[in-house]
Amino acid sequence: VPTLTALPEGVREDELTIVTWEISSHTAYIATSEDGETWTQATEPLAKYASVPEIVQIQESVGPFPPGTLLVYFVDASRPHTENNERPVLVYSLDQGDTWSGRTATTIDGAPEKTIAVDPSLVELPDGRLRMYYYDLPTPADGAGQKQAIYAAVSSDGVNFAFEGAVYEGQGTWADPEVVAFHDEWYLFMNSPDGDMTVSSDPLSFPSTAPSSLSGLPGAMVVDDELRVFVCSKQGTEEFRSTDGQNFVSHGLVSVSGCDPSPFQLQDGTFVMVTKHT
Repeated sequence: VPTLTALPEGVREDELTIVTWEISSHTAYIATSEDGETWTQATEPLAKYASVPEIVQIQESVGPFPPGTLLVYFVDASRPHTENNERPVLVYSLDQGDTWSGRTATTIDGAPEKTIAVDPSLVELPDGRLRMYYYDLPTPADGAGQKQAIYAAVSSDGVNFAFEGAVYEGQGTWADPEVVAFHDEWYLFMNSPDGDMTVSSDPLSFPSTAPSSLSGLPGAMVVDDELRVFVCSKQGTEEFRSTDGQNFVSHGLVSVSGCDPSPFQLQDGTFVMVTKHT
């Protein structure tokens, strides 16, 4: 197991000073599957005080992390959101998820003032860097009817990100972006009443969204030549599949509890999914 000398030791959960607030009860759990059909959920949490988790297994070395490392990014639920001081945190595993590190805070250099960066979605780029898409959480001071934005930032070490800009701006009630590459295009899904989604050839600029059948909190992955989207709603987490990226067919509810699903196919062909429990 490599020594991550370039990375400070993460904060363990028993070292956190917890401030009870709206999402302080949120906890991330991991589920595994041999075939992507039947899932087994871990009985112990992956991380406490963790909301809207996102998992990725890197193919190339990223900073101190060797190929095959599992990275889980999430919103730090141990303290309230604050402007200019809200960045996703991460935990990592070097042994296929058997053990996990303490949490390490990320940075986003160059982000606009008063940004509250939440709901991360991670993509590994062909050059080995990681791009994080995230939602800038509005505050009451922003007022009703203001434009909301999804931003992107890129990193060569998985911890320190450089701001790239807004990739989508729009009005309405939506959050929780999920970005995935499929058929040489980029798909942006979001949680909205109409299941809005949009497709672009440019990963840094998405056009206006259109309603879809995918209403709820989305998580997506590509398996072979099929786009699979998992959507969490009041009924549970439902899986949809598509071969063309436009027409989605329900594959039924999956046996994973929690919400905010983030699925991923590992290098050995098996599957993992992290979800948020409240």
